[in-house]
Amino acid sequence: MKCAVAILLVIAVAGCKKDPTLVAFERAAAELPAAELGAREVGLIEDQLSSPEVPDNGITMKSQVVNAVVALRSKLSDRNAFDLNAGKYVTSEDDSQISDIAAAFDRVEADLDRIRAAASLKPSGFVGSDLVFNKDIHSFKDGIKYLCLRSTLLSRRGQPSKAIEDVSAAVALCHAPLESTDMIGQYYAASFQAMVIRALEWNLTECPKRLLPRLLQVTTQLRNPIAVEAALRDQALRELKHTSQSELAAFRQSDPTSSQEVRTITPPNVPIPLLARAYRARNLQYWSRVLVLARTVTDLRHLAHELEAHRKVARTEKDPTYALVKFFDAGLTGLVDSFQIQEAKIRVCRAVGLALDHRCKTGKWPLSVPGNPTDPFDGKPLRFKFARDTAVIYSIGSDLIDNDGDRKKDIVFCYPATK
Repeated sequence: MKCAVAILLVIAVAGCKKDPTLVAFERAAAELPAAELGAREVGLIEDQLSSPEVPDNGITMKSQVVNAVVALRSKLSDRNAFDLNAGKYVTSEDDSQISDIAAAFDRVEADLDRIRAAASLKPSGFVGSDLVFNKDIHSFKDGIKYLCLRSTLLSRRGQPSKAIEDVSAAVALCHAPLESTDMIGQYYAASFQAMVIRALEWNLTECPKRLLPRLLQVTTQLRNPIAVEAALRDQALRELKHTSQSELAAFRQSDPTSSQEVRTITPPNVPIPLLARAYRARNLQYWSRVLVLARTVTDLRHLAHELEAHRKVARTEKDPTYALVKFFDAGLTGLVDSFQIQEAKIRVCRAVGLALDHRCKTGKWPLSVPGNPTDPFDGKPLRFKFARDTAVIYSIGSDLIDNDGDRKKDIVFCYPATK
């Protein structure tokens, strides 16, 4: 009799015991007030996510560039051939090829001048969250590309003053998306600036001594388009959108019967309101820590290590309330890498310009890289190779291997420019 009663008591207790997954979500939801307080302290405010719409009244920087590019393309008999060949032609040794592309540029000179003039306008017309989906941004990128190509061509045709005007305008335009966007705009600006730095390489090669100070001034206007803390905050805000009840309900409805992923993220026995509170708490905790690291760890190599360690902890966490963090997990260290790559490109570009300036003034290359700039990847001085008429300054890049200035493996800037 006693045994039977004991068995019944055990069954009753077991029946009253809550599902551990439900308990985990209730525990996480209870942490939400503290998580929101911590998020406010690091500036992680959700309403910052929405960028205000910028009315396109026909005179914004972006619209002016895009309209000029559209007009330019309409005047070219074969736009695709032009885009394909322009870069090849302006770096060619074949004078007839250079003449062909020069004639094409001459036909669209007025439109290129409109693109250059747009650089003086207020950098507006960019909407952060829509930028990646907006086809206009590709026309904007083409506008910068055409300025860079014409700059290279002009420098080779003995018109360095006009070439500098073009590349200077391109520098101003490539930073424009930063004015109203965060992470997406930064990545676009980085891709734009890569073209500008390549154009500067050719401009430095052809630049006469009298105009070198002016071109060096352009190199000082380059700035790193990747702002690590701002980009991480933008990414955090985007991830937090996925913790809303509407998004979680839609996710649960997407494939409720067959997808293990759906069942893991939205367990059927956990109500959607509870899921939303728990996931919001976990995401706020995760991203608040990320922003604290970005703000307090100044050494980039150490920051990359700390961010990766933080990411690994979350990925190995058994608690089911980390499922959403894992699902939208992004490589945090990739952003640091992007910053370092852009920083390296800017530093080697400026360094070659300063070395060339030293050579113009003294008749010989300096004994080391002017200003002793460090490589953002390993903290050591930038590597260099000076010969009689050539200079190569480079960063070892993210693989941390010195490949002796191999352009395919290191981040390299050459004088004279190479194909």
